[in-house]
Amino acid sequence: MTAGIGAARFGAARFVHEMSPVRVVFGAGALADVPAETAALGLARVLVVSTPGRAGTAEEVAGALGGRLAGLHVIRGLLQ
Repeated sequence: MTAGIGAARFGAARFVHEMSPVRVVFGAGALADVPAETAALGLARVLVVSTPGRAGTAEEVAGALGGRLAGLHVIRGLLQ
């Protein structure tokens, strides 16, 4: 694989970026699917991270996780 024009122009090192497929579950009642979705992914513990503006939603997701919840963290003071 050869470096692209952008890499030559900016002197960037060669790299490979791989991303797992993304699944988005959206819509009325999607919160009720959280336990089944995490189980399907084989997740034993889940950390929920949120901005202050979405803390209420994050708390709902945390509640839906039940015993799979590893923790809930609301980021404060770092975002502007």
